[in-house]
Amino acid sequence: MPSFTTTPNPGGSNTVTGTFTATGDEFPYYCLMYDDAVDANNGYPLDASRIGDPTPSFTVIDTDVPDGTYTIDWVCYLARGGYDGTTRALPQQQGYSAPTTLVVPAVGPEEPEPGCTGSVCLPTGSFGF
Repeated sequence: MPSFTTTPNPGGSNTVTGTFTATGDEFPYYCLMYDDAVDANNGYPLDASRIGDPTPSFTVIDTDVPDGTYTIDWVCYLARGGYDGTTRALPQQQGYSAPTTLVVPAVGPEEPEPGCTGSVCLPTGSFGF
């Protein structure tokens, strides 16, 4: 079963991490996550894969995802053969999971803390008296 998280990057965009955890003794060795519902002609705004040694938990990371709402399809190829994934990734298969909706929120710059003296607070910045 996968879980997806998002982390804002300094200066814009976001990192989306997909963690795929085996629910039995079938370990994934290659997993990918993507959103082909968003203008595929211009490249996928969320598209990442990883291949590695079969392990019970497998992580795929896309480090440059714009803000937005994504319908994440995913598929993992398993070490002993076969695969697991969403119904859109494996359209001929029955009983696979539905795509996951992930909202990657816009994160604005942090507001500076006001400067306070006693009970008087002023916004930070340059002042002249």
